[in-house]
Amino acid sequence: MAERARYVVVRDGVWQQYYWRWGAPSFGLDILEGPDAFSRFVAGRQEAGPGGWMDDVQCEAAAVVDHDARVLLLFTWHLESWDERSVMFEVLARTWPGWRVRWAYDGLEDIVAHVGVQRELVRSELATRGGHVPFDPADFDEPDFTLAVTVAYRDGTQGHLVAGENVADVLGHGPEVVRQLLPGTRARTAPRIPYGGVHIDVPAGEVSAWTHGNFLGGAAAGRPPGWDGWQ
Repeated sequence: MAERARYVVVRDGVWQQYYWRWGAPSFGLDILEGPDAFSRFVAGRQEAGPGGWMDDVQCEAAAVVDHDARVLLLFTWHLESWDERSVMFEVLARTWPGWRVRWAYDGLEDIVAHVGVQRELVRSELATRGGHVPFDPADFDEPDFTLAVTVAYRDGTQGHLVAGENVADVLGHGPEVVRQLLPGTRARTAPRIPYGGVHIDVPAGEVSAWTHGNFLGGAAAGRPPGWDGWQ
């Protein structure tokens, strides 16, 4: 097992990729000290070739430090709540002054796209798999494994809180997901902010998704499979 992190440093029009097998758990702390300190930290990691990427399931944290554009683009799985991520961004605003700090909502795909690499190179099988995750009721003590699903019908809206790791687990079922939600998952409110959610407007034929983590399977980059004819 490993908890892998990837780092990309862009300087003078050239980018170099680095890798640390155990870098993901401490990623949120390593990045806080600012661009110079973090770049020195990254330079001490193992270099990886321009084609040495992994897919978006294997990589648990990554960042682009673009000194030319003064952009920091990052994501990590190792933030337990929305509150922790908010605090991290407040600190980054102070330690990376003058930089645009952005969250990579499409995970590793956003990282590689920033340096001109095709997204499909790191896209896992989640991009094409059909939904097969059962919709069990959410455990409210595990907000990072809780997904909100709201369905708008002609006579009103129904809310559900289900257990899941990523909104791809819901989107992968296609429109049939509305028939697979059980009465035991219904909820009017959530005690904590879920990891993400999906809103399905049946009369309008529209589906939208949100997350405070990241999407898998290219959900942010394009139309999720199985939703042909939907907006």
